[in-house]
Order: sequence, then C-alpha cells, then structure tokens
Amino acid sequence: MSRDQDNHYDPELFDGPDQHDQALSDLFVPQLFREALERAELTQSDLARRTGLKKDAISRYANGRTPIPDHKLIAIAQALGTQPSKIVPKRRNLDGIPPRRPDDPAFTIRPSPEPGLVRLEISADIELEVATKIVAMMSRKKPHDEDDD
Repeated sequence: MSRDQDNHYDPELFDGPDQHDQALSDLFVPQLFREALERAELTQSDLARRTGLKKDAISRYANGRTPIPDHKLIAIAQALGTQPSKIVPKRRNLDGIPPRRPDDPAFTIRPSPEPGLVRLEISADIELEVATKIVAMMSRKKPHDEDDD
C-alpha cells in the first residue's frame, strides 16, 4: 500500500465491522466527517445551524472525540446530503432511516439487534383508534373493525 493510500479512506472498499475491526473504522470517522463537510461545501457552523445541534457538539463529532448518537448522525448525514455510513461506516444500518422533523410526534428509531429491523419507540398523545391500529400492525394482527359486529 502506498503512503497516499494509507492516508485516504475509501468507504466503498471498507464495509465497517463485518470486514474489519470496529476500532479501525472509528479512526476514519474524523476524516470522513471532514470530507462530507467539504463535499457539501459547509462549515461546522453551517452544519450546526442546519441540524439544530450545538457547534461544539459538531466539533467533537468531527474530531472523533465523541461518538455520534444514531439520531444525530441521521440528521447530520441528511444535512450533508449523504448516508450515515459514509460518515461512520459501522452504522450502515442507519442508511435510509428518515430524520425526525420538529413537528413529528416524539419518537425514536434505532437499529434493532435483529438484522433488517428497527426499534421504534413512541411517546405521544394520540387517539385511541390510531394507537390500536399501531399496536395491531406491530403485533401483525388486523385491527378490530367495529363495523364487522
């Protein structure tokens, strides 16, 4: 491997923990974060404004001093016009999860230990009928339709 290759990380060639050590993956996060900022032509301050995160938090994430929580990584990736795994390779399971918007009900979507699934946590005041339908969908049963009685 040439010296130039040692200093550059290609996420297309490195698939994260499935193929390589997770600690090694973490070493590339600051580089990938900076590259994503450059591609988006944003500063850390711009990114903080777009995501609603504090600039000092963005700085800690960009320098690799603090791991990026899942929900914040999703918001950061969207603001940078990329996928979360292009910033943190071992978080490929977050690709495609939409970020929360300010007017969304209080919920959290996180990766599940089960491949192909996510963990959804909802904390919101909603109508009983809507809650019943959600529970029915999650338990894979049809909701009770009162017209069938």
